[in-house]
Amino acid sequence: MFEEATNVHMDISATTLQAATSEFQLLIASGDYPDVFYQLKNHYKDYELAIDEEVAYDLKDIIQTYCPCYNYLLETFPAYKEGITGENGEYLEFTSFSATRALLPSSFYIRQDWLDELGLQAPVTYDDMHDVAVAFRDTYGCESAVAIHSSGIQDCLLAGFGAQSGYWVEDGKIQCLNTSDAFREYLTMIHQWIEEGIIVRDFYSIPDNVNFTSDAYILDGGSGMFFLPINITPRYVASQPGVPDRAYLKPIGNPKKNADDVLLLG
Repeated sequence: MFEEATNVHMDISATTLQAATSEFQLLIASGDYPDVFYQLKNHYKDYELAIDEEVAYDLKDIIQTYCPCYNYLLETFPAYKEGITGENGEYLEFTSFSATRALLPSSFYIRQDWLDELGLQAPVTYDDMHDVAVAFRDTYGCESAVAIHSSGIQDCLLAGFGAQSGYWVEDGKIQCLNTSDAFREYLTMIHQWIEEGIIVRDFYSIPDNVNFTSDAYILDGGSGMFFLPINITPRYVASQPGVPDRAYLKPIGNPKKNADDVLLLG
């Protein structure tokens, strides 16, 4: 479905988190590189060395020539530009931008069929998400109306507080999630939602395939809002024969404190 929409064919070599490092080392040793690496920095010593050893390219000319919209964002938001720029001015990678109501490669999804049955709109703010979750809990008896990662940390929920997992730059200073006021706000909200029964209390013990929601929650109606990589959604849609894609699952933008907030993290 994505190939038809974009007219781009991709042959993807997938691996597991456990085998990724060893398989990457074998790939580099073979000299037979793919056209695109995902998160090369996780497995290579550093990007500058990768360019010097001709494993990767300096992307600056490519971005400035063929990606005017992306280049505009880099110039508009210098912190993102600094994050991909090497010591000699090289552009080392394509980073991701998140803005209001963006349709992200990984996103929160909602049961659109439940929204339609209840006559509700997709949530925009945290208050909206809370109210929709309460309605899902009361109407459908779902165990965790909002399903979160077993770590309790979900970037798409953190973004509205101006935070993300790990570290980020704000006003020229490095911020750490664990010591930020934003994280305290986030944890306070998650605690409240657990107490109200819209997030299951033992979320940390539920298998979740590393980065996204447990199959059982999606397929058995255990949740109405959950995080999924966009390439995973077709198998859940396929489990509902005769139901059009957008009538069953619909991606929603990262929730915000206020409807007119613009998100640059997440």
